[in-house]
Amino acid sequence: MTNKKQQSLFDRATLIGFKYAKQWLAVVLVFGISILGYAMLHSSSAASGGTIYLSPASGTYRSGDLVTVDIHETSGTVAINAVQTEVNYDSAKLQIVSVNEAVSFPTVAATDTSIPNIVRLARGTLVGTSVTGDQVVATLVFKVVASSGSISLGINNTFSLIAQASDNTNILATSTGSTFQIGHGQSKKK
Repeated sequence: MTNKKQQSLFDRATLIGFKYAKQWLAVVLVFGISILGYAMLHSSSAASGGTIYLSPASGTYRSGDLVTVDIHETSGTVAINAVQTEVNYDSAKLQIVSVNEAVSFPTVAATDTSIPNIVRLARGTLVGTSVTGDQVVATLVFKVVASSGSISLGINNTFSLIAQASDNTNILATSTGSTFQIGHGQSKKK
């Protein structure tokens, strides 16, 4: 091969590598945050009472309606720098439409919706920054696909955590899900 052909092959290989670099970075980010989350979950008990909850907690919807659910964390006056959670839902009743980022955690974000009935999220602040109080972690949008019954969204505490900024201690103490009714009358869209 001539030098020109060798250079052309190198350029193609480089472009292919860059094409998949973003996907690999996302996989590495999800894996890394999951490892960190596992270590924090099993390293200590909750330092104080952080909560992950879904809002709204209830409502009535009809088949075809979109249901918008905010995932909140509240840590009071404790500064936190990461949140990880798993929201469970029934895919026979709801279809995930989108997961929208929140301004509280703008840069470090990983989402996995590949497992049926589960949305996994990991969010973090910039290095050296933290948040306190009640923050929206992300917004989930579902479409109602069932025609009647009730719909429950739950938080899996085994997978979930709120990381205290000073030492990455998991401060999650409680979580609260949502329950919606599917009816034929007036829908309640939030």
